[in-house]
Amino acid sequence: MKKLLFLLISLATVSSFGQVILSENFGTPAATTAFGSYTTYQSTSPITFSGTGTVRSTSASSGYTGASGGGNAYLGTTGTAQYLQISGLNTSSYTPANINFTFGYWSFTVPTTQMILQYSTDGTNWTNIAFLNNTVAGWNLVTIPNGTLPASATLSLKFTQPGTTDQFRIDDINIFNVNPNCTFALGTPTTACNTTTYNLDTYSATIPYTGGGNGTFTITSTSGTVAGDNPSTVANGNIIINGITEGTSISIHTVGSNCDWTLPIPSRDCKPINTLPFYEPFPYAGGYALGTSQEWEYISTGDDITGIVPGLAYTGLNTSGNAATFSGSGNDVMVPFTDQTSGTVYVSFLMQVTSTTGITTFPALTYYASFTKSTPSYQARLFLNTTSATQYQIGLDANAAITTNLDTTSRNVGDVVLVIMGYDFSTQTLKAWINPSNLATFSTTTPTLTSTATTAIADIGGFVFRQDQSTTTPTMTVDEVKIFNNPAFLLTNAQFNEIAEFKVYPNPVTEGKLFVETSINGDKAITIYDTLGKQVLTTTTSTTEVNVGNLLSGIYFVKVVEENKTSYAKFIVK
Repeated sequence: MKKLLFLLISLATVSSFGQVILSENFGTPAATTAFGSYTTYQSTSPITFSGTGTVRSTSASSGYTGASGGGNAYLGTTGTAQYLQISGLNTSSYTPANINFTFGYWSFTVPTTQMILQYSTDGTNWTNIAFLNNTVAGWNLVTIPNGTLPASATLSLKFTQPGTTDQFRIDDINIFNVNPNCTFALGTPTTACNTTTYNLDTYSATIPYTGGGNGTFTITSTSGTVAGDNPSTVANGNIIINGITEGTSISIHTVGSNCDWTLPIPSRDCKPINTLPFYEPFPYAGGYALGTSQEWEYISTGDDITGIVPGLAYTGLNTSGNAATFSGSGNDVMVPFTDQTSGTVYVSFLMQVTSTTGITTFPALTYYASFTKSTPSYQARLFLNTTSATQYQIGLDANAAITTNLDTTSRNVGDVVLVIMGYDFSTQTLKAWINPSNLATFSTTTPTLTSTATTAIADIGGFVFRQDQSTTTPTMTVDEVKIFNNPAFLLTNAQFNEIAEFKVYPNPVTEGKLFVETSINGDKAITIYDTLGKQVLTTTTSTTEVNVGNLLSGIYFVKVVEENKTSYAKFIVK
């Protein structure tokens, strides 16, 4: 199981570096990719990457300061030596005694033969680097003693799996120069959202520092505006970077008084907590990363759950928009909503298992959807038990990560299935209805599956789609997610209306102007999608008039957000 990356973890300790020679965390690969074909390295020309291994998102780095998660370099067991070579490094301006070199190092077990680490100044002759070998399985941080790497304009590094049965991974390779005469130091940054809306918001970063007041310092940031205390005159204080666009990582650079510090700061999302009832028709284009929307959040690492065209259809259920798809291991996404502590909270969605490719051992059990607390923690889970290449069962459990509580009906790959899950706080009972015969009265009928919580669930504040492993999670399409307290909401019209007195006119639009009215006619974030789910217009307005004169004739969906409430409508342009 992948670890959860809670929102607070995105603000975790980040080591501050001096003059950066190499900082590489391998990004987040969409799929396992050979070193030479991968295009999402942090480092760019003249630094190059080559070798016979792959960049992967599985077994993400963790457990040491600065662990980035996401992708890592994998050196596997092919019977021949797999290696990663990094070339184009330039340390010629630095004193070897001041060059720091660290990296994350993973081994599947305590290796019988450790990885080989080498450097070269000509790309031909290699010198072994001694390092502290892994004495336990998993991730560890390796620190190479200063003075090991030479000053060279043509430095290369090589990490080699020596052709044994041991498996290794490398992540967070950092080489940087620190002047011993520098007394200035940057501390651990914190970030805070300036606003939290369904629009694209901004956040601020606060970086404590010590050792100022002894020279002139220049501070720059790759994004935002530098403010706060001035280390040229204030000995100890806080540097503040204002106005950073959410989802944007930044780097600050501080130079002065024998110091040259670079500090990367991970991005911060400023997404609102959704109110109930919540409706997600997936009005996104094919390939759109679900976690980048304002309604959903990433809570792990790996490849994305993405939009897919067209959406699913189900008899008796109004549908609109497109759908989402996922397969194997990857990034889990959560839709957060107002914390629920009483009554019953329901979630419904359509699902279709489209392929079991990758699953080679049957049965294969995994959980793929779950309620969660407001701080992500899987609970109240829905399971898939893939029994063959063409069939599967759905399971349910209120507490456990594995279950034998499985529906006796086998579903076929390709079937479109309606799943409704509800948790009753008063009885501590989790229920699931699968393809209920009467949608209007489903909550009064006998559920397909029931599970009583052995440990009461105190609060539910989110719903998750989960990607486990390629050997357990089949390729799936999901659509029409609704989260609600009133069972009648299941059959609300697809043109979901949460905003009071919401209306859109004229329909059809004939003169290039669409009017959007509500009871308060306040500031509105408006997004328009075509029938393929492509976003064709986005604007924020305090008026009722929206200029759609540039849209071609056809059918469109409009999404309106006002005071954290959402409404959808379909309209036609002629």
